[in-house]
Parts: sequence; structure tokens; C-alpha cells
Amino acid sequence: MQYKKKKKRQDVDESKKSEDIFVEDDNFNEKMHLNEVFKESEGRYKFPINNSKVPMNIFSEDMKILDVNKRLIQLSGYSKKELLSMKLKDIYPESAEILSEGIKKIIEAKKFPIFEVNLHTKKGKIIPVEIVVTELKNYGPKSVFQGTVRDSDALIQIEKALTDIEKSFKTLVETSFDIILLFDRDCRTLYVNPTIEKLSGIPPEDFIGKKFVQLGLSDDLVNLYKETVYKVFETKTDDRVELKLPKGIWIDAFLVPEFDEKGDVKFVIITARDITERKHAEERLRESENKYRGLVNSCVDAVISVDMQMRITMWNPAAERLFGYNEKEILGKSLMTIVPKSYKKEKEKEKGFDEYRKTGASIVIEKTVELEGLRKDGMKIPIELSISSTRVGENENPTAIIRDITERKKMEETLKHSEKYQRTIFSSVHTGIIVVDEKTHEILDVNQVAADLIGVSKEKIMGNICHRYICPADEGKCPISDLDQVVDNSERVLLDVKGNKIPILKTVIPIKLVGRECLLESFIDMTERKKMENALKHSEESFRALSDDSIDLIMRHDREHRHLYVNPIVEKFIGILPEDFIGKTLKEMGFPKDLVKLWEKAIDKVFKTKKNNHIEFELPKGIWIDALLVPEFDEKGDVKIVLTSARDITERKKMETALSWEVSINNALAKLSRNLLSQASIDDISYLVLEHAKDLTCSQYGFVGYINPKTGYLMVPTLKRDFRKELKKKNKKTVFKKFKGLWGWVLNNKESIFTNDPAWDPRSTGTPEDHIAINNFVSAPAMIEDKLVGQIALANADHDYTKKDLDLVERLADLYAIAINRELLEEKIRGSEEKHRKIVEKFLETVSED
Repeated sequence: MQYKKKKKRQDVDESKKSEDIFVEDDNFNEKMHLNEVFKESEGRYKFPINNSKVPMNIFSEDMKILDVNKRLIQLSGYSKKELLSMKLKDIYPESAEILSEGIKKIIEAKKFPIFEVNLHTKKGKIIPVEIVVTELKNYGPKSVFQGTVRDSDALIQIEKALTDIEKSFKTLVETSFDIILLFDRDCRTLYVNPTIEKLSGIPPEDFIGKKFVQLGLSDDLVNLYKETVYKVFETKTDDRVELKLPKGIWIDAFLVPEFDEKGDVKFVIITARDITERKHAEERLRESENKYRGLVNSCVDAVISVDMQMRITMWNPAAERLFGYNEKEILGKSLMTIVPKSYKKEKEKEKGFDEYRKTGASIVIEKTVELEGLRKDGMKIPIELSISSTRVGENENPTAIIRDITERKKMEETLKHSEKYQRTIFSSVHTGIIVVDEKTHEILDVNQVAADLIGVSKEKIMGNICHRYICPADEGKCPISDLDQVVDNSERVLLDVKGNKIPILKTVIPIKLVGRECLLESFIDMTERKKMENALKHSEESFRALSDDSIDLIMRHDREHRHLYVNPIVEKFIGILPEDFIGKTLKEMGFPKDLVKLWEKAIDKVFKTKKNNHIEFELPKGIWIDALLVPEFDEKGDVKIVLTSARDITERKKMETALSWEVSINNALAKLSRNLLSQASIDDISYLVLEHAKDLTCSQYGFVGYINPKTGYLMVPTLKRDFRKELKKKNKKTVFKKFKGLWGWVLNNKESIFTNDPAWDPRSTGTPEDHIAINNFVSAPAMIEDKLVGQIALANADHDYTKKDLDLVERLADLYAIAINRELLEEKIRGSEEKHRKIVEKFLETVSED
């Protein structure tokens, strides 16, 4: 068949390949048959080209590109439309003549030469490649060629890359912070990495082929592991368990099933991490919380916290005593429950609190205000309110310290917070991985854990320089490649996309990856651990700050009555430094036995009853203490520590004693006053005054006497056997004509005295041989204006006499003087009456005689 004319190949559209359409002169059917044959031939070549992962193209004898596959499009950076409009010289400019000569050789010698050329990408990058050129048969009437682009070292490098990857993976597993194990259905260990020996003390080779029961582990631990492994085999799902090893090491284990070709679980892979530090931090945090709660509960001021909806979330015992609501009935209620109606402008309050939620601004936060509170019984009480606020996550937690204005005590309140600890998993490993070129510091690869921690996708991280992107070190000061530091399980920081520093535990090892010297950086996020450490430190600092600044004495004791903590105010109370108490009991410090017994009994009662205990006692220096002992509980609900809050009530005790003294004096004076109004004799009154004087001054001996107005002698009706071992005239008044010694000095000088060392007092003349020993002495004259009318004298009190005792005796002497004066007046009246009676009788006798 002859053809007169042939049209040039044209592009029909982008999705359909161009076809050569031949114009048939003689027979239309034969033309259609040739076109079908051409399509079939073209299809045979297009399918393998388009699906090949190797860059390929088809070109004509004049080197015009007729077709390309996706891989060449990706490699060159040109679109398919752009490539179909180009010739080979456009992408291999230096090699156009070599390719042209080579094509001629193919046609002549039917050989398939390999050309080493440079591929120029659209972005101007030059890639050295090899092109294997082959002639395509039955593609069309003209010669058409296929160019296969490859790297000359591709196969070698692929095999080497696979080897390096396997080595890197093995290095990753062998140097992982986590324990990695492989179990079969019989719970036998098929593989375990070296980390197991650090945590268990058993070499990894001792695990291989053995069950846990053969390793001498406890039955509880073996059963827990078996149960968890079998569960993964049965459910075909991941599982997680926390367990404690014999040496006290806590493990967080993540179990993942590995399936066979039938979809059954063939093995179970376990990655386990040492979480002992986290557990210890959590324990310390719980202890801190207990200490904090114990402090709040022992606080004499009311402490109340609310959430962002103004609901009450904390209510201490002092708040219960102040407002009358117990914790059970008040928690969850609105703060308005304890606010009087006069303050309840609900809309304004809600609007103000909404504004505070949004902006954190408030007119009362961090200030102290005075207002009224509302008790459960409806009574309004004046209170002082101090509000502070702590942000936990996105929430603000306001806390109020409320006290009665008369109490006036400053307290600070701090809430501790804890954030959720986030972990990600990559190939069953909880570790972030970054691969960096050792020379250029270019980030070559990252895993998902690292990408999530940095805060951007893996693609955006790769290609960046590490010291400009994730590492805080300056250029030229890389700790590994420039400063030759060894980073093995070291605390470092990682920069996230916003430039924030994230604390990490990091290990860096050199590896060779695809022929390149690289650094394999593995790290775990320490943010949560640091937060717990900071929270613990903050809580302890808050406790110390509140305790150290408190005006009350705060102590903590264990079951053996030892001091675990004493705040600085103890030095003011007792004069002993707080550090001298630590680790010692009161008994070991030489305190009085009675005080030690009282104190240890009070502490033991709290440990036994698990309830608060309240006692009052006197210290050696006369300081009175009011102490509240509060239990601190452990996680099991047992009393672990006793927290004591004590305050000095010496002044209160002195006031109570003084008041009791004054009442006793007033009662005695009232009783004497009543007798003055009665017809009691001066002797009876003298006896009564002496008894009251001895009782009120706790004196063993004494006398009360009056001056005879006619003779000037001292008449003492009360002196029997007090001062003399034997009196010749018993049951009669003792008369003193001369005034000697200390008592005589009082009468001669008309002045009061007291002395606690009579033997050395210059006013004393000593005591007779038959007189009792005088240890101390107090006396006051009874005076009517400037006239001496009597005396009160006392001796041998069970304490040293003081000015208070002298004042009391003087008050009694004044009252005694009034009694003497009354007696003298009555005696004059009786004498006058007798005289007038005799005159009247004589007058009547005279009248009768007359």
C-alpha cells in the first residue's frame, strides 16, 4: 500500500498522547488497520515506562522528546507539557553531540550504548547520570528510542544504604533508653536489648529462650507479664502496663502485636521505660500536697478557693468554724453563699468575673479588703479578705484568706499544679530521633516524636541547619563536632518552632548513613519531670515561706516524737535555734519530764485517733503555749506526720491570773465590809482580816493588831502560836509596849515594807531564840489620816513577796483601820451613854428625896 502524504504528530490534549495519523490514498480499511497496529505497539511501551520507578523518556532520531514518565518529571522539575516541547539538548546541553553520535551507532551497529551525561533541572541543579539508550521496535515508521536514566552507582549504593539502615536501626535499638523485648506465644524471650541489664541486673543473653519464671522473678511479676502478653495475642490489640521490679524500679511497658501473613499475632514486641524518677517525683508531689493540705487545715484563718465559675473548690476547717458550713455541704456551692445580700449585685458580679476570666484584671486581686461575710445562721460578721490567683493551664484559680478582723493574721496560699505528661511513639520507641550531617549540620531525617516536639511537620524540618533551627549552640560551636564533647544521657535543651527551650535527656552517637558521616541524636522530653520538680520545689518553698514568716510556732513530728521541722519563731519562744531541734525529741533536749510526758502523750493521741488534738501547757521560762496538733496522712490513710501550730498565750494567762486575783481580793474586801456593818467585835474583825490576808498571799504565819488609844500599846488578839513556840498567857491578847524589829520599824515609821531576805535586811534586829525562823516578811500600818491605829504583818509565804502582795496588805490595812475607827467611836458612844445614864439616875434619886 502506498501513501501520498503523512501528517506530522500533534498534541491532541494533555491527558491523551499524540498519534501519527496517516492519510490513506487507496484503501481506508487498510489505513485503519495500520493505526490499530500502531496503537497496540505504542501501548506496549507506554505501560512499562509510565509505571517504572526509574526516570525514562522516549525520543525520535532528531532527539525530540515524544514521551516521559512521572519519575523523570520529578527528577527534572519540568512539567510533562514542557518536556514534550523540548529536545534532549535542552536537558542535556553539554551532551547533545555525544547523544547524536551515539544514536547513529545504534542504528548502524544495533548496540545499546551507555552515556555519562549531566542532567540540568528546571531549578538549575546539575545531576550527573547515566543514560542507557535502546531502539524501540514497531513504534512507528521512523526510528524511536528509549532513554533510561540511572545513577551508575545506584545498585551499589542501594545495597549499601540498606546495610547502613540496618546498622542504624540496630544501633538505635541497642542504644535505646527503653527496654525492647520480643516474645512468642509461649512467653519465651526471643530478643532483648542491652538496656535490660541496667534495670534488672541480668545480662540480655540470659533472657534468650527463657520464660520469666525461669529467671527467678517473683510470681506476681511473672503472672502480670504473662497475663498482659497473652492478652495481646488474644485481642490482637496494643496494651500498656506499669509494674515494679524487685529492686524498686518502676517500668512503663507498651506491648504491640506483630502479625504474620495470615493476620494472626506471631510475636509481641514490648518497649519498656524506666519511670522510677517520675514515680518518685509523683510521691514527693503527693507528700508535698499532704504537707500543704495539713498546713491549710491547721491554719487559724479561713482558706477558700473557687474555680472559674465561682464554685467553691476548697474549704478548710477554719472556714467551717468561721461560717458554720461543713466542707461536704459547701463544696460546689457558689461563693455568693457566704456573701450578704447587700453585696450581691449579681449581674455586676457575674459581669466582673467574666471580665476577670477574659483579661485576668480585677480590683481586688492581690489586695486586702474589709467587708462583711454571711454565716450559715444568717449572722453578718466583719472579715478581712486577701485574694490571690494562680494560673493552672488555661484556668485561673482565685484563693481567698479570710479572717475575723480581730484576729489579724497574714497567711499566703499557693496552689500547685501539674501538667499532663505527653509521649509519642515511633516504631514502638518513646524516643525522639534526629539525623544530622556531621559536616554540614543539615537535618537529614527526623521521626514523628521529634517532629511533634518541635511543633512542625517532618518535611519542614528536614533540610534546615540544626544550630539555626533546633539547637541553641552557635555556628562553629557544636558540642559534638566542634567542641568534642560526649553527649551520653545528658540534660540539654531543644528549640521548638517558636524558639522555646524544651528540656531533654539526650544521647548523640556517630553513624555512617548512605556513605555520609552523620550524628544520630536520640532524646526524650523532660518537660513533665521538670514541671513536677518545679511544682515540688514551689510547694516546698511556699510551705517554708508560710511557716518561716508565721507569728505562730509551727513544728512537724514523727512517731518517735522527733522534730522534723521547726520554724524560726521558736527562738523567740524558747531561746533555742530551730536547727538545734531537728532530729531530736524534747526528752533528748533536756526539757522537764512533766512537759515531755504531756507533749508525747498529745502526739501519740493524734497518731492513734487520726484526729486533731488541742492542748495548753507552760514552758520552763513561764511562757504559756496554746497548741493545735493536726495529722498528716500518707497515701494509705495512715497518720505519717503530726503538724503542730502553736501560739504564745502568756499574756492571756497573766490577764486570767490577775483577774482571778482581783476577784479574790474583792470577795475578801466585800466579806470584811459586811462584817464592818455588823456588830462584830474588833477581835473578830482582826481574826477575819488575818485569815483573808494569809489565804490571798499564801503566807504561813501572821498577826493583826490595833493601837490602844489610851496607852499607845499594840494589842494583838490574833497572835497565839504563830510566832512564839510557847506563850505564857494563852487565849488572851498579846500586848507589845515597845516596837522592835521589822514589824516595829513599820509602826515607828508608819510605812509599809516587804523583804524576801529578812536576816540581811538592815531594818531587822533579829529574832528571839524561841521565835520561829522568818524566811520572808510583809507588813502595812493601819492609818486614819496621819494617825497610827493598827498593823497587819505576814511571814513565810510559799513564794517571794512582790509589790502585788504589798498592795493587797495595804488595802486590807485601810479596811482594818476603818474597823478600828468604828470600834473607837462606838466605845466613846457607849461611854457617853453610860455617863448620861448615871447623871439621869442621880437626878431621879435627888428628885425622889425631895
